[in-house]
Amino acid sequence: MHRPLKAAKLPPDIREWLDAELIRTEFSEHREIARALSARGYPMSHSSVYRYGQHLKQQMDAFTGWELPDINPTPELMAVAAALARVEIHRALLRRRLSELLDHQQS
Repeated sequence: MHRPLKAAKLPPDIREWLDAELIRTEFSEHREIARALSARGYPMSHSSVYRYGQHLKQQMDAFTGWELPDINPTPELMAVAAALARVEIHRALLRRRLSELLDHQQS
């Protein structure tokens, strides 16, 4: 089973900022984003930011059906796609936790 993404546990306002930064930078500048998160009081490695960004991009691509570099998305379109991706990430975390609880209950 995969470890939960550290960034998925951030408060909603910080996660929205993170999503916006990842989109703005076209899912690059992981070190700079990690430094900015630390400055906001949420220390995170650049590799954690990278992993979360990859997961977010995959979710956005799945929802939109587009590869991000091939389109010129509007900020509103990307905000909606990011919000949908956050819902899917949260849903996956809840499924994983439910599975853990059921496994624990059966043992």
